[in-house]
Amino acid sequence: MTDSDNPSYTEAIEELASICHQIHPDAPWLSLSELLKRSEREEWVIVDVRAKRERDVSIIPGALSDNEFEAQRAQIEQDGRYILVYCTAGCRSARYAQKLLKQGFKAFNLRGGILAWALEGKTFVTPSGEVTRQAHVYSGEWNVLPPGYESVL
Repeated sequence: MTDSDNPSYTEAIEELASICHQIHPDAPWLSLSELLKRSEREEWVIVDVRAKRERDVSIIPGALSDNEFEAQRAQIEQDGRYILVYCTAGCRSARYAQKLLKQGFKAFNLRGGILAWALEGKTFVTPSGEVTRQAHVYSGEWNVLPPGYESVL
């Protein structure tokens, strides 16, 4: 059983994701369940656009920072891989995904960001690669991590 079965967390995270979607309606959005299905047949690059202080707490395993992505963008573009961009709930990443889309990348924004990741019971990793259930949630307003996770502000 994941916390996505808990209506209060699901509703709170969906509400935050909906706010981001209203702010950036033209961003290409992708749910975590859609990503998991597609990643079985497509190669993805995951990009974390949160601030360094947020990434210093944890990231989605395998994610690149936006700076790391920019340093590798020529190779990623040549390889034609899909790009999944995320932040806490999807607002900052939507803006970045739109920018990449305009530049010709196959970019998508993770609907619900790290909050959706946690809602499905997924773990994070620290910069040194250790598994953790801590996540920086940007600010108190975005602090809706489900039970079993530790919010860092």
